[in-house]
Amino acid sequence: MRERRSIAVVGAGIAGLAAGVRLARARHHVTLFVPDPGFAPGSLTQRYIAARVMLGWLPVGCATLGGPPRVARYIQYSAPTPFRRPLVLLGDSAHATSPQLGQRANAALLDAMALADALKRCSDIHTALTEHGVTRRAYIRFYQMASRLMTPFFQSDSVTLARLRGRVFNRLKAMPYFHREMIRTLAGLKTGFFRYEDAA
Repeated sequence: MRERRSIAVVGAGIAGLAAGVRLARARHHVTLFVPDPGFAPGSLTQRYIAARVMLGWLPVGCATLGGPPRVARYIQYSAPTPFRRPLVLLGDSAHATSPQLGQRANAALLDAMALADALKRCSDIHTALTEHGVTRRAYIRFYQMASRLMTPFFQSDSVTLARLRGRVFNRLKAMPYFHREMIRTLAGLKTGFFRYEDAA
């Protein structure tokens, strides 16, 4: 049986809540630090702490002005190492991306699952955190790249790109291969253009 650990989760976003619940179910002692003591569910201990000071702000959406056609720009960020023992970054604090593929919530939930699974498999915490980072790397790289490619089609002043999106994407979804790949992409299963993970 793996060692039960005392774990502090900072922030009550999707990644924080998912990590807290998942780790608590794995019988670790979890303290969830949140601004509102009545917000988090279950028996998680709740307390306020300045998460912004501890983790810092990561600017995710930065709209730019000028230069027709204008295209929204987003900072694509990945922490080189998503942990510095004993602190682990999950969700947007570990990897910021644009919202085009709707994966920020998925990414946070999958981060929490990968962390809980790594802690369950590995007896040494450093090995568990390293495995967690490696497990998530291909997913993050693919979705950041794909989101960057999709941004001009969904957030720009280009009439040409808008028309191209409407015509091409609408036809691709009718083709079995592309329809299947689109579903895998939106489900958060892709780890590359031709690679994916089966749903657990």
